[in-house]
Amino acid sequence: MVKNINFSQREHSFYIHSEPDGSSKGEMRTYHLHDDFEIYFLIKGERAYIVHNIHYPIKEQSLVFINRNIAHKTATLNNHNYYRIVMNFRESFIPQHALYLIDILFSKSPTVVTLNDQDTMRFSQIVEILLYEYNERQCESSLYIQALLIQLLILSKRLYEKQSDSSSNIYHNQPSEVLISRVMKYIYDQLEKDLPLQQLAKEFHISEQHLCRQFRRWTGCTVVQYINAVRVNEAKRLLIETDEYINTISKKVGYSNHAHFCRVFKQHLGISPSTYRDKHRIKG
Repeated sequence: MVKNINFSQREHSFYIHSEPDGSSKGEMRTYHLHDDFEIYFLIKGERAYIVHNIHYPIKEQSLVFINRNIAHKTATLNNHNYYRIVMNFRESFIPQHALYLIDILFSKSPTVVTLNDQDTMRFSQIVEILLYEYNERQCESSLYIQALLIQLLILSKRLYEKQSDSSSNIYHNQPSEVLISRVMKYIYDQLEKDLPLQQLAKEFHISEQHLCRQFRRWTGCTVVQYINAVRVNEAKRLLIETDEYINTISKKVGYSNHAHFCRVFKQHLGISPSTYRDKHRIKG
């Protein structure tokens, strides 16, 4: 098992969780990543959002947008209790004509949007209905949730664009962080290909030693651990959402050797790909 980073895989295209009485002792000990997009709505209290070892202080009445497959965690700030709601959704949950909202809000994550009292009330009303529909699972709940999520994204996009000229609402990336963010995006985009360290270093015009050192510094894991983590995460999604043969999936996520794929998969999850599919496959 990889010790530096945890991997989350949700079975549904949309997920929402409320934590109204978060303790100041609440601390994520390790980074985690997932293959869906995350919206973190901090209603009360203060938290630190940590991405690539950079601490972003988040005050109450804020929204944080985190891109998929970006290692992150949260931590306490000023020992305050907090109230937060986390939403995760897959790209497939958003209709094609609305995907531009994801590009705007998530491409430079972490994107932080601050809310005034009126905004907070408006967003809280939307989220309250989202929670109800998610938990009750009534007829048309999925469609209603999709509509509400798009409404939330549109409102967030408008606020973000208003605030984008304010330096207090923009986090300027440091050069090393920019480099590692580009490397992580490249890995995700080229996942089906062989990704040796030598090739990555050449692609970004740096030495292998520098790449390894900076990658571990900003992510807490090695390049190889991260590549395997993203590949396993993508394999999990394909095992659940498609009927493709496991051998085909292993090639799609970058493993030319089927036995090696199964070995890495089992190292991360403790079970084989076929057993994982049997346990987690969504019944039609």
